[in-house]
This record gives sequence, C-alpha cells and structure tokens, in this order.
Amino acid sequence: MIFFVLYLANGGKWEDTFDDFFRWSFRYSMWCKMQLFYDKASESFETETLGSSARIGSPLDYLSDQFTRAELEVVLKRNGFKSPAYRMIAVWKNRKVIREVEKHVYQTLHAR
Repeated sequence: MIFFVLYLANGGKWEDTFDDFFRWSFRYSMWCKMQLFYDKASESFETETLGSSARIGSPLDYLSDQFTRAELEVVLKRNGFKSPAYRMIAVWKNRKVIREVEKHVYQTLHAR
C-alpha cells in the first residue's frame, strides 16, 4: 500500500529508489517473520519430511503382482496415502498399469 502512495505522491512516476525501497522492505519483512516464526516453521518442516519419507514411491511398490482391493486399502492406510483405493485403481486401469483378473482382484502388467 505504501508503494502505491509513493507512486501517487510522485505524480504517477516510478523511480529506481521506489524499487530499492520495495526490495529492502520485502527482505526486512521476511527477516522479521523468520525471527518470529522460524521455530514453528522448522518443526513443521521436520514433521512433514518425516511423514513423507515413510511413503516414498507408488503404492504398487508395496503390493505383490496380484493383489486385491482390500490389500491396496491396507497399504494406502498404513503409508498415509490420501487418495481412495477405487480412484487409484481406475487411474492405473486407464493407464494400462494393471488389469482386473476377477472382481476386486488385480494384476500388474508392467515389470517392476
């Protein structure tokens, strides 16, 4: 907001000093926020990293070549995947990664 006021006060002309002030103001604002919130942010980053490292890769990596929908649901729940099993199965079938052998029994088509 202050930049707009400076711009208007200068007759609608932008100057390099405004640009310098804008950059300084932004850096100072970020520095202040880091001083205030760094501890909470770093805790959040550590938690996020630990949680996501437990589930690197595809859910297919945790399943045998032939699996059931119930087995997939267990793998998804255990590894913290958010997407529901039916949606993943639909995507994999569409991409020709798996095929349905029987009702709710699937087989991978590509070698892993």
